[in-house]
Amino acid sequence: EILVYIGTLTDAQITQIETYLTDKWGVQSPTQVTTPSSWLAYTPQIEDTINFNPATSISGCRLWVDASDTSTVNSGTITAGGTVTSLADKSGTGLTITTAGTPVWNYLVNKLPGINLATGRFTGSFPSVITNFYHTCFIVAILNSNPTAGYPCFGIANAATSATRWIRCLDWATNFRTVAFWGSVPVTSITPPANGTPFIWASVYNGINPLSSIYNSGALFSAASIAAGLPGANASHFAIGGEPYSGIGSATNTWPGIVSEIIVYDRVLSNVDRMRVEKYLTSYRDWETDRKSTRL
Repeated sequence: EILVYIGTLTDAQITQIETYLTDKWGVQSPTQVTTPSSWLAYTPQIEDTINFNPATSISGCRLWVDASDTSTVNSGTITAGGTVTSLADKSGTGLTITTAGTPVWNYLVNKLPGINLATGRFTGSFPSVITNFYHTCFIVAILNSNPTAGYPCFGIANAATSATRWIRCLDWATNFRTVAFWGSVPVTSITPPANGTPFIWASVYNGINPLSSIYNSGALFSAASIAAGLPGANASHFAIGGEPYSGIGSATNTWPGIVSEIIVYDRVLSNVDRMRVEKYLTSYRDWETDRKSTRL
């Protein structure tokens, strides 16, 4: 990054710019004397997370599931250890989520609630399709065990049953993966953190190749990309914790872990917008995001 100004800056202005740069790139500056939050006032691209809303601050939000918002779980009547019978979407698109099995709600992800998907799952259809499967997806989750087959956490598909095109945005099979089921079925492969460890997963499909990255406690754990090409179809349905193709949300190979939050956009977000979402996801979970690691 290079910044050039016409004229001589004051010492306070120089410090303000250095604080912005060091906070953004994770480099400690010896001249930093202002408060760590001063860069927020300086750069409008990354705002205070208190005022950030994934559904309204960035366009294109198509799904937002947040287990920490108790008003969205069982219409606000959920208690720790209780079975989730209904889950409301927060994207504002009018999307309806269907529950199957007996997913369990509890405080499990950095002291915030998550939903155990070992015995339950969720499905739904998008009010309007996601063109060519273009998307950016963020998932806050935990893996509890290591089965051998493909176990999807979240996926999108072009039909409710017998889909011909689908992406497992996150699944487990020896490693964490993003799998695009068309063409040569390309697969990213990322070694996960230890079982029981909360993480943030980010996946992107840009019409050429899916990209994936994983963050553990805010630091980049690993990243990968694969070549896929265009699917020749649009995404119309989604599954959380179940298989996205052979009957959307099939009980076969359900995710052996917990999900706390999922946010899906119908386009490829810019680096800055990805940083904004990741900062939001980490801020109230007591994780500090290293912004230089968010560039997929």
